Formats: sequence, structure tokens, C-alpha cells
Amino acid sequence: MTIEELITKIKQEAKTRSKVDDEHLSDIGQETFTPPATQNMEETLLFRYAKKVGKYLQKKGLRGVVNFVRRNINLQQYSVQYKIEDFTKYHDEEFIEKVYELILNREADVEGKKNYLLRLRNGELSKQEIIMLLHFSDEGKAQDITINSSRGYYLLFSSYKVPFLGYLMKSFVAMATLPKILREVRKNENSIEVQYTQLNQKIQVQELDFKLRFQEFDEYLQEHQKEIERLIDSKMDKEKLDTFMLSLNQTKKQITKLVEKAKKRVPKKVFTQDELESIIEEENHLYDGLYLSFENRFRGSREEIKNKVKIYLPYLSDLKFTKEEISILDVGCGRGEWLELLNENGYKNTSGIDLNRIMVSVAQEKNLDVKEADVIKHLKTLKDESLSVITGFHIIEHLPFEILMDLFTQSLRVLKKGGMILFETPNPRNILVGSSDFYLDPTHINPIHPLTLKFLVEEVGFLRVDSLILSEEKLTNFDDLDFGDINDYINIGRDLSVIAYK
Repeated sequence: MTIEELITKIKQEAKTRSKVDDEHLSDIGQETFTPPATQNMEETLLFRYAKKVGKYLQKKGLRGVVNFVRRNINLQQYSVQYKIEDFTKYHDEEFIEKVYELILNREADVEGKKNYLLRLRNGELSKQEIIMLLHFSDEGKAQDITINSSRGYYLLFSSYKVPFLGYLMKSFVAMATLPKILREVRKNENSIEVQYTQLNQKIQVQELDFKLRFQEFDEYLQEHQKEIERLIDSKMDKEKLDTFMLSLNQTKKQITKLVEKAKKRVPKKVFTQDELESIIEEENHLYDGLYLSFENRFRGSREEIKNKVKIYLPYLSDLKFTKEEISILDVGCGRGEWLELLNENGYKNTSGIDLNRIMVSVAQEKNLDVKEADVIKHLKTLKDESLSVITGFHIIEHLPFEILMDLFTQSLRVLKKGGMILFETPNPRNILVGSSDFYLDPTHINPIHPLTLKFLVEEVGFLRVDSLILSEEKLTNFDDLDFGDINDYINIGRDLSVIAYK
């Protein structure tokens, strides 16, 4: 079993064992209500006439006659009918929303909902009173719905407004309904207690089930712990071994090349200028393997880097060129993560250069168009306006000032009109980067301030220059940031980018 298969198996096991089985909890306290739907029947001429007559009789105080006619000639099928209980089964905010929905056929407006909810909560109005107020409002009367026994409730609540008599009516009703209220309280108390007991029992069962499942998973991990450690160690060793063997092969080639040149000069005492330059060139690659190991440890994995730099893809989409027309050169391409991401997103005319031979070999193994070359020498070999985009991730902090300016100047020359440069570098405005983390890499020369970087690119002749700060998968223009206190210097993103156009 490989480590990938084992890790996949562990993840599947963890997902299965930690999944909450809440099927038994889903039915507690869940009530659904489907209100009687209005009959979508085509109204006959007779029915429309009957409605007009009914409304006229209601205005004349003959609502009872209208209801009698509705019941006996089967006209009520065209109206929506409710009972008081259809509304009072809901509570608090949900109750207000339901009475608006079912009585007025619309959502509750903000002010109305706030008003009724407040009066319901402080006891000023009961549920029945709110139902009657909405049902017998002008808007409610126009909805053509029927609430059984609503007329009696409405007359009763209206009588409460009569001075003195209203107080007596309220007191009488309260005393008359007190036994019923007490029965409902006892009934609800018992029902709630039963539900609480059932819920508590189910929670205890779930807790016990969780403990058993996690105990089993813990035992599973312990059982395979040694195998996991062995596979992880073997994978780490394999990566180190691959890097070491690659470095060893390159060193072998360098030594062989030096020996061959030395043989040509024996027994001569002096090397030619070309031979001396070749020997010095080989010495420059002595630490290629070491720097690749450094990148592998501190830079991050290929997937991490690809996920980070994908934020720049939209800038390529905004160019005036098509994907087929865009030609991209990535300088200091390293292991080739950016080039690989570009190819995956349909950009095929891509190439890269780097001085590190071993990194070039790693990129070439990914079938990327990468070669060993010095950035300035390579750019000088290119024709004017021959590229669409030039990129470089964490390269400019390695360059002396004169070479940095030459890089910007040559980039402007070889770019097509409308082309773009993109260079990313550590952000020294972040106090942790500027004071310490920048110097973690022994090959870094100087950090570059965001304003300085923007200024240098503008002075060379680029247009629409922006210094951008990368933080949490988001790019922010440096000019839009404020630095009011020390926290702003700590929380600012750790990477700085300059994007500019020709």
C-alpha cells in the first residue's frame, strides 16, 4: 500500500466515523403547515356577480346572510378558509410572518412587522387580536378569505376599547378562559417535558456513539502508526534522494567538463581566456543542488505555489491579445510552477529561463520549455516587440541595482504595445519581512519598497503602473492602504507585485 492510498483510506475512515447521525433528531420540534390553497378555477360570470352582491350585502351589515348563501350554494370553494388555530400554532417572529403571508398574501413590511412583534412580546396584543386587526383591515377585507369564528372574536376585541365596559369584559373573559388556559399550560408542560426527555436520551445515545466511533478510529490509527511513519519517512527520503542524485549528476558533468578542458592544456602551463571563463562558469553552479533543497524546504510545494500565483491569471485575460497570440517569458522560472499553471489554463506559447541547472532540469522533466540562461543576455538576443508578457517571481530581490534597471529597460523594448510585466518580490513594508524574514534566503541582496518599485518602473517608461500587495488570495493597491499604527505594518501582506503595461 502506497502512502497516498493509506492517507486516502484514513480520510475516508475519518469522514465515515465522524459523520453525525442526526436522522432521529430531525423530527423533533419540526412542524410543517400547508395552508389551504386558493382554488385556481376560472370564475364564471355568475360567481363574479355573486361576489359583487355579497360585498354589497356585507357593507349593509348582512355578513351572516352572505356566509349562509356561501355555505348552502357551495360558493365558498372559491375562497380561502382558515381556522384561528392555523395561525396560533406559530410563535413570535414566525407568527407575524405567517399572518401577513396567509391573511394579506404578502410579506410583512418592516415597520408593520416591528410594530406587531413588539406589541406581541410585551403582552399588549394577543395572537388573536393581531389576527383580527389584519383580517378586518381594509387590505385584509380585500383578500376574500374566511377565518371561522373571526366575527365573534372581532366584536369581542372591539368591545375592549369601550371605557369601563371594556375593562369588565376583559376581566370576565379572563376568568372564563382561565381553566382552559391552565389546561393548555399543563398540557404543554407535559408535552415539553416528554420531548425534552426524548431529546436528552437521543443526545446521550449520540454521545456514546461518538465516543465509540472515535475510540475505534484512534485504535485504527495506532494500529497503522508505524506503517504511516515508515511511508512518510520513505517519501521524504525519496525526495531528498532525488534532489541529491540530480545534484550529483550535475556535479559529475561539471567535473567531467573541467577534466576534459584540463587534459587539453597538459602539459601547457597557462589556460586560455575562454577556458578560464568556462571554469569560472562551472564554479557558479556548485551550489545549485543546495539551493534547490533550500527552495523545497522554505518556498513550498508545487501545488502551494500554483494555488498562490493563480490570482494573476485574470490580468492575462484582460490583455487585448488572444491566448494563441500571447507569448510569455518567465525569468528566474525556478521549478516552473507558473509555467505549468499557464499551460493548464490554455497558454501554450510559454518559455522560461533560469541560471540554476538543476532547477532547469526539474522544469524540463515536466515537459516545460525552459533553458539555462542569464536574464539580461537572453533578453538582448530577442527582437523588439517580440513578447506579450514578461514575468518573474522572487527574482528582482536577487539582482544588483544596475542589472535590475537593465531588466526593466530590456523588458520594455521586447514587449509588444499593450504588453505587460509582472514581478513579485517580498514586501519589506511588512515589518516581519523587512526586519528578518527577507534575510532567510542568503542569496537575497536588497528588499525593494513598494513606492520605489513603482517609481523605477514608471521612470523606465511603463504605463498604468501599480504596486499591489498580496494577502489572503487578494490583491490590494498599495496606494489605498493606511498605516495608522503598528498593527498595519504587521498585518499587511508578505508579498509585493508590480504590474505595468507598455
